[in-house]
Amino acid sequence: MRLALTALLVALMLAPAPATAGPAPLEGAQLVEAWPGLAFNEPVQVAHAGDGTDTLYVLEIRGVIKRLPKHRGGGPAPSPTVVLDLTKTGKVQTKGQGGVLGMAFHPKHADNGLFYLSYLAGTDGAFKLVVAEYRMANGACDVGSERIVIEVPKTRFIHQAGGLAFGPDGMLYVGVGDDGAKNDKDGNAQNPGKLLGKILRLDVSPRQAYAIPGDNPWARAAGVRPELWAYGFRNPWRLSFGPDGTLWVGEPGTGDAQCREWFTAVQRGGNHGWPFMEGNNPNPGAGTPPNGFTYVRRAFEYARPDPEGGSCGIGGRIYTGARLPALAGKYVFADYELGEIYCVTMAKEAAGWTGSDHRVVAKMEHCVSIDADAQGELYLCRGDASDQGGTVYTLVPR
Repeated sequence: MRLALTALLVALMLAPAPATAGPAPLEGAQLVEAWPGLAFNEPVQVAHAGDGTDTLYVLEIRGVIKRLPKHRGGGPAPSPTVVLDLTKTGKVQTKGQGGVLGMAFHPKHADNGLFYLSYLAGTDGAFKLVVAEYRMANGACDVGSERIVIEVPKTRFIHQAGGLAFGPDGMLYVGVGDDGAKNDKDGNAQNPGKLLGKILRLDVSPRQAYAIPGDNPWARAAGVRPELWAYGFRNPWRLSFGPDGTLWVGEPGTGDAQCREWFTAVQRGGNHGWPFMEGNNPNPGAGTPPNGFTYVRRAFEYARPDPEGGSCGIGGRIYTGARLPALAGKYVFADYELGEIYCVTMAKEAAGWTGSDHRVVAKMEHCVSIDADAQGELYLCRGDASDQGGTVYTLVPR
């Protein structure tokens, strides 16, 4: 059986690193199945449409979106309804770290029915990350409603990223991986003329492709792609906005001895350091950075605790729900390989954001995404294909 999500998130994670003490537990939270007894086929994201209802959507990596209401207990879980199925279209390449990777609903979805998907397409040596728009009507989506927003050429089937999020400004933010060369030897992440290793900011209001927001940092700069919002990223897999409008991203490190996992408050026009920085440490595999090099410091980073084991940080989000007061305002994230859910307190200081009070919230293997419903409660996708199809969990009081 193909382990798509294992390949998606564990590549280059197996070299030793110095052992460190683990974080202390945060008491009072536990994981339960969000829809008891329901199995999904490699779920990669849960989303809500911002339409004032309790309806949620589960995205599966092969391109199926299932709709079902939030389950509040007190009876059997509702049966899901398939909204969109791309599995027979031939559009989606599932090789390696491929598949349908991200989903975001338009801020005016309740009026226009629009939502967006990112997926890998193409064949060996000529892959591309596609961001496409779809229109939902009467609870269903016609495959033929697809409108391509942007395509980013790639050569490898790793480091796709694919994170999508609409900001408070109504713009669509897109995370794009560096194409997967070791230590980014192709020089993509630091190259302002390429979209690889970047976070893009697009205005999708036109009905033809997209427009460049006039306040993008390089909207009119020569030699720089105007779509760029920030650069210097390895694999920005999941994006989320905090209640104050801060854009958060998590990235997994390399498999070298200095490996770190890191989480960053994205800065407009900022150089976010990859490949010259592994977390907040210099990356010797990338050589010497150019004169004048500066970067946006990671708010929080950690080394893998087991010198012989793997580690893979999965970016999360600021908790805004009401179920778990101990988590209020904390950044919740996961480690796919270590099988743990964590939280840290993020504070904005003069030198930038800093994370502290690192705690273990729960144990969960193969978490690939941490999402939220309309009330800010968290949903976590366990997406390993060997995990009886995959499960979606939610955090509740213990």
